[in-house]
Amino acid sequence: MNKIKWLILLVGLGITQGMAQQEAITKGVEWLKGTQNTSGSWGDEEMIASAVIDTTAVLDTFYYLNETDASYTKGIEWLGTQSVFSCSLLARIIKTLAESGTDTSNLVDLLLTYQREDGGFGGYGIGNLDTFLALSALKSANYPNTTVIESALWYLISNQNDDGGFGFDESNVYLTSLAILSLNQYKDQFYLTPNIEKAKNWLILQTPETLWEKAIAYSASAECRMRNY
Repeated sequence: MNKIKWLILLVGLGITQGMAQQEAITKGVEWLKGTQNTSGSWGDEEMIASAVIDTTAVLDTFYYLNETDASYTKGIEWLGTQSVFSCSLLARIIKTLAESGTDTSNLVDLLLTYQREDGGFGGYGIGNLDTFLALSALKSANYPNTTVIESALWYLISNQNDDGGFGFDESNVYLTSLAILSLNQYKDQFYLTPNIEKAKNWLILQTPETLWEKAIAYSASAECRMRNY
């Protein structure tokens, strides 16, 4: 994982701890701004997938920190010019652009073409990941069709493992944490409490091995505490 991703995760941990490490967060934000490419992106632009992932992650961090200055605006402008042919990348772009107030209706229409007959999004081998990301994108874009949302949620619920976790096959920390964060966004519209609780109960018994897993698992656990799970 490159330095940008490490730093974003550390800033994210600071956010979930109620901004307790404000000085460290401020330094991290300034470093991120200093590493922005002249085009407005972050990361290696010769590898478009990596650049999109890095750029959306940075911009999402800035959005949650209310750091929506010229650096943020320039990044949003770059992101809005990108054409991608991947469900997961498209979903990331929609989420970030929608949060900035950009009209994403055309992109949402494109994202919907990735939904399969079984309700999942994207490829069959990575359907859980693509579907989690798509649901988050549709939530940020205030997509109103509950039939589409419900079918995607049903697909995910039907693919929850018996142990309560989620994964490509066996349960893993990253996808289970992402499941909790994604499903929580729809908790007030759909009855998802048992599924979220099962995922939480599996997650709290795990020992994340990487900083990436630790950060997203901490975020998911914090979300559960805030919602009294």
